[in-house]
Amino acid sequence: MYKYNFLSPMNKQYETLFNMQSNYILIFNSNWELTDWNEPSAIFNLKTGMSFEEILRFYHVEEHMEKFKNMLEKSDGIHEFPLSVDFGDESGLHHLLVDGKRFIKNRKVAYFYSARDVTNERKAMDQLEYVANYDQLTGVANRGAFVKFAEKYIRDNPDKPAYFGLIDLDHFKGINDYYGHHVGDQVLQETAEILKQFVGRTGIVGRLGGDEFVLAINDMDAFQSVDILISRLKALFKINALIIDDDLIPIAPSVGISIFPSEGKTYDELYMLADERMYHDKNAKKSPNQERR
Repeated sequence: MYKYNFLSPMNKQYETLFNMQSNYILIFNSNWELTDWNEPSAIFNLKTGMSFEEILRFYHVEEHMEKFKNMLEKSDGIHEFPLSVDFGDESGLHHLLVDGKRFIKNRKVAYFYSARDVTNERKAMDQLEYVANYDQLTGVANRGAFVKFAEKYIRDNPDKPAYFGLIDLDHFKGINDYYGHHVGDQVLQETAEILKQFVGRTGIVGRLGGDEFVLAINDMDAFQSVDILISRLKALFKINALIIDDDLIPIAPSVGISIFPSEGKTYDELYMLADERMYHDKNAKKSPNQERR
């Protein structure tokens, strides 16, 4: 299909084949002026004689112009170049894979562009990635994704300190039993929102399962000690009680914190120490006279 003498209106068979292509197809002459396009490409509001630069500028992707030209003029062509384009309607950003080829049309050099819209495929892949990495109820990282994040941080930043935190909700079973699991789910969702608010852009939040959450924070300036981190976190939970049908449901966390790398150089070491401290915190609430950490 690269020798486009068939684009003459006299040849209806090839003209029909050209327009039946679902890809967006544009053809430019040697001066980079638009000469032909297929019916799906009408979405771009094209006109004969439009320059290549004008089209790219209109869709705010002109930064690729010289690269596209060079790839066609000095190489074998363009092969599935990823391009994101805003069509200017309510459909949002479209993700395209662009192919291109230089060819001879009517004994003159011409340029062929084909763009395949992979927006739906991209959305499907993004959804699969989301399902694989995020907890479906709360939207925070799931166990596997959090462990991968923590291990990567440890591997890439062997000397950069970070807090590792384990959070377990007090009396969660009682909330589930009394109010029902639908309210328990709301408590878990609210917990995730509180933790995301607390961490902000300084780290990541994960849910390990049940009412057990985990976080990692590498902003040692904002939290200059474990005590400061825990007190601020518990204060945030205290002012964010959940209200269900006029009932005030306090969300009280037990918290354990370990510090990388001074208290552990692996995920397992950090987890075990944080888990021990979290249960120490939980048990201390049952024994008011016991010294708290």
